[in-house]
Amino acid sequence: MPRQLIPVSACEAFFRRARVYVISESGKEMSVVLVLFLLAAIVVLAVVGWAALGLASVLLWWALIGLIIGGLGRLIVPGRQAIGILTTALLGIAASLLGGIVGRAAHLGHGLRFLIAIGVAAVLVAVFSSGQRTQAS
Repeated sequence: MPRQLIPVSACEAFFRRARVYVISESGKEMSVVLVLFLLAAIVVLAVVGWAALGLASVLLWWALIGLIIGGLGRLIVPGRQAIGILTTALLGIAASLLGGIVGRAAHLGHGLRFLIAIGVAAVLVAVFSSGQRTQAS
C-alpha cells in the first residue's frame, strides 16, 4: 500500500504541487527542512559576498591613501628616488598605518596623524631609496 503524504503547512503544500519531495526514513515529508537549508545557504553566501566586497573596498582605499601619502612623502625627500610607484604605494600604506598608530597612541587629531604619516613616509622613502642606490652601485 503506497504512503500518502499529508501537507502540514502551506509551504509543504507548495512543494507538493511543485513535485519536490524529500522523504525521511520515517516517511515524513522533509521539504520544510530543505527550504530552511536553502535559505540558510543563501544568507551565508550573501554574508560572505558582502564581507569579500567590504574587504576589497578597504584594500582599494588603503592602496589609494598609500599612494597619496607615499607620493607626498616622496615630494619631501630631495633629489631623485630610484623606486617605482608600487614601492611608493606600499611605503605609503606602511607609513599611514604606522603614523595612525603613533598618532592614536599620542591622542592626536586626524590632521596631525596625517602629517605624521607623511613624515614617516618621507623617512621610509629616503631609507628605501638610499638602499636601492647602494645596491645599484
